[in-house]
Amino acid sequence: MQENHPTESASESNFNESLCANCQLNIYEPGHAVNLCSDCRKKLIKFPIPKWIRFFALGILTVMVISLVRTQQYISAAIHLGKAENAIDQKHFLTAKRELALVLNKFPADFNANAYMMVASAYTFDFQAYQIAYAKIADVKTDDQDLFNTVNTASDYISQVFPKDTLMYKRIVAVANDKVKLLAMVDSTDEIVLKVHIANFLYETKDYDHVEGIVNKVLATDPNFYQALSLLTAVKRNTANMMKLWQYAIVYWHLTPKIFMF
Repeated sequence: MQENHPTESASESNFNESLCANCQLNIYEPGHAVNLCSDCRKKLIKFPIPKWIRFFALGILTVMVISLVRTQQYISAAIHLGKAENAIDQKHFLTAKRELALVLNKFPADFNANAYMMVASAYTFDFQAYQIAYAKIADVKTDDQDLFNTVNTASDYISQVFPKDTLMYKRIVAVANDKVKLLAMVDSTDEIVLKVHIANFLYETKDYDHVEGIVNKVLATDPNFYQALSLLTAVKRNTANMMKLWQYAIVYWHLTPKIFMF
């Protein structure tokens, strides 16, 4: 049998449909989509695919995989962000923080996620999380006035428990385990926030009498200071004064957002 070569010089009018479409010499094998003879079919099957085509196909496949992964991440983040927004609307701030943490793990610079984290952290007094979120978006402008107002309201809420005298606060923290030095600092400041911080550290030492005395002075200045009410409620609970416990707990419940609801 002579070697098969395509008859390139043959005109379309001389094309024989009963012969191989490639060489026009042998009868084609029936049962295939393309009419080729056995020899031509084997040669074309063994024909090497150019490397550039392989690399091009690999590149397209890589882009498709990356796109699918990123799309999944965006969808997942959007779902968690939506859950966080709903939780904040219902004042379930701990739930919101959990959902937002999932978003920020993947997109740490996302404006909305950080803004809502500021809100959720403010109402749960999580100063560290609040400051981290604030640092990421402090210089970012937004046209979302509703979100801006929500963040400002939350910031005002937490600002009342942020000590203004940071130097004094550092001094208090430095002696947090020294009861004598803590008591000596009570009258060194008129800032009720700092007094409550001192009371908190004394509470850890189980010095409930001094804690109650400090907190009562704070409440004399601001009867609705919820951190003081919370601390006093804890003191009454630990000293088994159930009547006072319920009295302060009811007041505290009405003043504090329902941050522990899930």
